[in-house]
Amino acid sequence: MKWGLYMATTNETTATILAELHCHTQFFGWQHFSRRRLNSFLSRARCLGVKALAFTEHANIKNYWKLFAFLEDSAWQREGVTILTGAEITVQEGGDILVYGSPSAFKELPDRLGGWPAGRVRPPLERLLEAAEALDLMKVGAHPLRPRQSLLNIPRELLRRLDALEINARETGRNREVTALAAELRLPLVAGSDAHFSWHLGRVLNRLPGWVKDMPTLRQAVRSGQVEILRHNEIVCPRQTADLDAPSNYARQPVLNK
Repeated sequence: MKWGLYMATTNETTATILAELHCHTQFFGWQHFSRRRLNSFLSRARCLGVKALAFTEHANIKNYWKLFAFLEDSAWQREGVTILTGAEITVQEGGDILVYGSPSAFKELPDRLGGWPAGRVRPPLERLLEAAEALDLMKVGAHPLRPRQSLLNIPRELLRRLDALEINARETGRNREVTALAAELRLPLVAGSDAHFSWHLGRVLNRLPGWVKDMPTLRQAVRSGQVEILRHNEIVCPRQTADLDAPSNYARQPVLNK
């Protein structure tokens, strides 16, 4: 799996790539898998110059493995964008963990967990960590301070086994507290737009060294703190209209404050 290089438009001399590490093509768990929605995300990613895009669908949605099979048939490459295998898994303690890795590792994950976390099945964090470590999956604490999904009640020794915490585009008012928690745990930070519609992509992005080409090098860059988080006003892209199949009663999430 090879990624191309994105030449940053700011005053840089080093080749870099942009990565989006948190997005969902489905807003409701019962929605059918839609190629049109998937393609709208890819179009937006290309517009932003994104070379690596992780679809981190909630593990308990009805069509998680249908999307997985479609992307696998596409060899995890679509329209010049490398697609990372990912999922958002709710753990028994109540928080959400983003996991990324190879497609083969994801196929083994249900056995390691004693079943795929579908429906209301939620693995304990320690079991998820053990499975992820055995399969060499990268694991990130998603929106770690979101009310009713906070990771604060989880023992610190378990949280320190994560690879990073997330700066979430929907949680910008908590960025200072998340940064302080990451410092306490001695964990790096990555960013995620938490996009549920294509126009949400780019609210925050990760700028990575140009030598990042696969999951092992992505993890290396994250662990060594070589991730630069970009805010929406630092990313140039023409405005895109809403997805045609977006629910009409959905209120758009605000972008980051400038």
